Amino acid sequence: MGYRRGMVAGRLGRLRAVALGGLVTASALVLLAACTSGAAPGDGTGAAATPPRTSASEPADPVAGADADAPGAAGDAAVAAASWVPEPLPGNAVLATGTFESPDAAVTGNIAVVTDAARVVEIVLTDFALDPEVAAGAAPQMTLLSEPIGEIGCYDTDGYSFQPTPLTGDLEQRMTMGPVDDVPTGDPSFLDQAVIYLPVGPDLSAESPEEPRVDGCYGDTIAIADLEWLTPQDLPELADSGIRSGATGEVGTDADDALSVYVVSEGDSLGQIAARFGVSTEAVLYLNAGRIGPGGLLEDGTVYAGEALNLSQAAR
Repeated sequence: MGYRRGMVAGRLGRLRAVALGGLVTASALVLLAACTSGAAPGDGTGAAATPPRTSASEPADPVAGADADAPGAAGDAAVAAASWVPEPLPGNAVLATGTFESPDAAVTGNIAVVTDAARVVEIVLTDFALDPEVAAGAAPQMTLLSEPIGEIGCYDTDGYSFQPTPLTGDLEQRMTMGPVDDVPTGDPSFLDQAVIYLPVGPDLSAESPEEPRVDGCYGDTIAIADLEWLTPQDLPELADSGIRSGATGEVGTDADDALSVYVVSEGDSLGQIAARFGVSTEAVLYLNAGRIGPGGLLEDGTVYAGEALNLSQAAR
């Protein structure tokens, strides 16, 4: 097929650079089937990532929030920040919108993420059309990704992905994700991009031939829609109070010298990491929805040595 022969293969760079190494990835959607590390993105299991190559650290401190008497903490302000939890998302609301972009209009249409009256999250496609010549011989698939692939070309991501029910030829389509309370932190806004791609067949020469990869790709991307989220959460500002027991890792900053990443050290705990930055454990988990650990998706407060925790709301 002429269109597919024109696709540019090769791995695309990640949009979120991690200052001190390691990907920022996320905790599992209960609404997605439980996923193990290394599963193919968009395979219906919900997420995929390269397993971390570092050893596991201590389990998270079971006491959520910061200690106001900890070194460098700011008294009452730290206690107030430590009490933060995400605001519940409303029912009958539009959470995000986007428009598909595709070469030669192979795919056209709009996407929205909404809640119904019972606060069930749905994906809604409107004015949707797919060029039948582009899809000849392959069934297009759509996934929502936590790590954008950037542009048309090779479909390959190490981030968390959610694949809804198969696409149809209908102009309007609705796909259920599940109850909003089952989404990590009750907010799916860590999903940054919707991608439609043509999957490739399995590479029988690969070490894991069950994972469909050809030349490093899971398929040819034919359309991308960046999601604009309309329900931002008001997180407290993070401030580094310095190294403490249980939070001895290194901190990275962005070009504006704002906190961007924390690299977990052996023996760190989530509670002490949160205390170091004057916020609750819920705030740290919110910033790191969809995290993937050595044993697969992390549904609890465990952190592991070498994990890069996102500290920036803009980069969530």
